[in-house]
Amino acid sequence: MKPNINKHDIEFLIECLKSGKEIPEVYKYALFPTKQKEYELVYAGKMRKEDVLADTEEAKPVPLQIEKVFNGKKYPLYSKDWHNLLVFGDNLQILKTFNENKDPLIKNKVKGRVKLIYIDPPFGTGDEYDGNKGQSAYSAKKKGADFVEFLRRRLILLHEVLSDDGIIFVKIDYHFGHYIKIILDEVFGKNNFRNEITVNRIKKNVTQQGRQSIPTATDSIFLYFKSEHSNLVNVFKRLTEEKAGYWHAMDSAGIRRPRERVFFGKTMLPPDERHFSFTQDRIDRMINEGKIRLNPSNSKPEYWIEPKSEMALDTNWTDIPGYSFTTGYPTENSERIYQAILLLQDIRLKIRKRHYIE
Repeated sequence: MKPNINKHDIEFLIECLKSGKEIPEVYKYALFPTKQKEYELVYAGKMRKEDVLADTEEAKPVPLQIEKVFNGKKYPLYSKDWHNLLVFGDNLQILKTFNENKDPLIKNKVKGRVKLIYIDPPFGTGDEYDGNKGQSAYSAKKKGADFVEFLRRRLILLHEVLSDDGIIFVKIDYHFGHYIKIILDEVFGKNNFRNEITVNRIKKNVTQQGRQSIPTATDSIFLYFKSEHSNLVNVFKRLTEEKAGYWHAMDSAGIRRPRERVFFGKTMLPPDERHFSFTQDRIDRMINEGKIRLNPSNSKPEYWIEPKSEMALDTNWTDIPGYSFTTGYPTENSERIYQAILLLQDIRLKIRKRHYIE
């Protein structure tokens, strides 16, 4: 319960300030009433939104260091004066540059005009990640309140970059997912939360998982609209996706004892704790049908999963790989995750266009 500030309280507080004494916690909300309507996440080092947006010594706008300017040949330019950019640098500083909106390369082209953002930040695990050749990849060393604030400051600036009808996807795991959900509610507004999408993560056996009693199978992607202008129609009830066919590894996680199988005359034994899903007779039949092959990169057997007919797109995306291993970069997102997100955005814009015409 917050106290009523009277004359004696004022004199006491002045004396505390003069003498350097700590002000009792009971005065906190009387002196600094919360501006949140319902709740907020309070933690050490939380910066005011106004200070995040202002220029500070920690993160100032910087000239953009362009690594590459490019545009795919498959699609036409979005506009004649814009090409896609690969920018090198601290993303907080780069976002500050976007928000400042003075750099001639991006002036009036980025701030408030971005339709879709997808981020896959570090998960606050405290780990360091290396590439497949030992090169340094990225750090997830920030933990606890430091990690939450690290991400919050970037989300505040990303909010400024989005257009009024823009949407953002934020991928996170169980370590800080619930904290980041509250931060996203603060930054984008609780009413602009649209859903939590479930995606696969890299599967680990019991030894890799350590002492965790229940192995973690999924990550989350939080989806937010910037404003009510993003939600002119109920998009998700009308979204459909045609599931493409793809090649899938023959060995899958399981508890059966390993069994030898013959592929194209080559006898193979799956890794420990894994088994081949099909009998030898079925394998022979599928080879004849062209539905089994040896992976060109690692010579491991994989089988073809037939494309499915059009089906409703919901929040369960565990039928597609969450990660990929094409570059050797750790925790590389699969292209099919990006395809699903871009499909969702593409159909959303088409529905909005029809809405305007009608």
